[in-house]
Amino acid sequence: RARCALAPDRTRRPMPSRLRRRLLLPNPPAYPCLHCAMQMLLQFVMFLVRRLCLSVEELVFAYACVERVLNRHMTVMRTYSVRPMLLGACVIACKVTRDHAIKVCQCFDQVSFVLDKLQLEALVRIEHQMLELLGWRLPMGLVLQRYADALLGVAIEARGIVFNVPQMLH
Repeated sequence: RARCALAPDRTRRPMPSRLRRRLLLPNPPAYPCLHCAMQMLLQFVMFLVRRLCLSVEELVFAYACVERVLNRHMTVMRTYSVRPMLLGACVIACKVTRDHAIKVCQCFDQVSFVLDKLQLEALVRIEHQMLELLGWRLPMGLVLQRYADALLGVAIEARGIVFNVPQMLH
């Protein structure tokens, strides 16, 4: 078998299943690759969707926030910054798009059982940093509609089920 350039020379032992379920991680592959990283990121997004009860519109809003930050500040993109950025964007999306008042501590309560090293103060800082990087200007209108169209297009291709594309606020 061909080895991935990132594979260590020593063999890797799998993580105990109880801990793996706690972290929402699949069995670590013998040869790490981009596909595995994308799968773990997808699992993290699905975890956020389930625990924060995100609607399609809220997920679209969160992705648009992350993209706007990356377009404005390309240097913030690091392997360790993707998950906190998504988490912060999802918290902002919950607070902005829902009719009732959402507090950061409510979001924290929903994710803290899995993200057990996360502290409430850290989540507050993540949210504040995302707002600072966004320049306190949130994406609206056509930006969100392009994301809604793209995300639903991917879902239609993957599932073969036709969805109604939500109309984002202008």
